[in-house]
Amino acid sequence: MGFAYRSCGSGQLTVLENMYNQGLIPRKTFSFWLNRNLTQTNGGQLILGGFDPRYFTGNITYVPVSSKYYWQFKMAK
Repeated sequence: MGFAYRSCGSGQLTVLENMYNQGLIPRKTFSFWLNRNLTQTNGGQLILGGFDPRYFTGNITYVPVSSKYYWQFKMAK
């Protein structure tokens, strides 16, 4: 399963678009939770359709992707 843009593939619906159209997820978004605690067995989670508020505090900052071909965004020092 990939998360490429539709324009990168054969023009078919992406996994997220297909899941959204079927009503399986509330939004065409995904998020990752990465666990840095090496003493725990769960190293992270992929969340389809949004995010899980149990895994963060504060506000979410959305940033635009900086490439039309990859999930890439700019970061500043």
